[in-house]
Amino acid sequence: MWSVLTVKKRVYIFQISVFSKLKSQSLVTVKVMAVSYQTALLDCKVEGKPEPRVWWVTPYGHSLPTPYLGGRFQVHRNGSLELRGVRKTDEGRYKCLAKNNLGESSLLVELDVASIAEKPSFAVPNIEILPIKQDGEAIILECPARGKPNPEFTWVLPNGTMLTPGVRLQRFTHHLGNGNLQISQPVASDKGVYRCLAKNVAGQAEKRYALEAGRKPLIRGSTGILLCPKSVEGLVNFFPWFGFFSQRKTFK
Repeated sequence: MWSVLTVKKRVYIFQISVFSKLKSQSLVTVKVMAVSYQTALLDCKVEGKPEPRVWWVTPYGHSLPTPYLGGRFQVHRNGSLELRGVRKTDEGRYKCLAKNNLGESSLLVELDVASIAEKPSFAVPNIEILPIKQDGEAIILECPARGKPNPEFTWVLPNGTMLTPGVRLQRFTHHLGNGNLQISQPVASDKGVYRCLAKNVAGQAEKRYALEAGRKPLIRGSTGILLCPKSVEGLVNFFPWFGFFSQRKTFK
């Protein structure tokens, strides 16, 4: 499980509880990505009766109680660990422990630090207009965003419904890996704007598809008369006509 950390915003919250005596230590592990020189905030929300004691252990074995303030590290009263000016050397496993006289639980956070981050971007136009064909063929909407680290994708349907990777909702499927959205057996009512959000620690980009109900081509207008020169005696005695017909029409 990967989580993304950005400046001034918490995006990862995990809760550990200590309400009864545990037979063995409960340990949960997550992975978190941060960017060099930004601020990482690792949340560790704890509940328990009696109220547990909470502390963090760094990859170097240093124990940080709650609350704590020292250098670039701070443990807030709510149990969250803040790292200011994250460096590559801050990578490693951080453990949040909660303990009372009934038991103990732990949260293990594997912190990775990206030295270079690039905001997601699209090499193709950010807005495309596509027809909904009447043959029932599935529509594949692509989200070819690039970024460092690789972005995560979320699709937003015209009615505001959000689809995360691997989610299928009726005829709509958000595929894992490539971020494509598949619309099976599309109908005219599927028209509207579909948005793909590509996000990583450096920022976010958006691509939109406007689906419109397609119609067969139809020519409207008044009756027209096409004139053709008279035949030249002995040379031409018929005139072939070519047009948008299933067969060639010849008039003598």
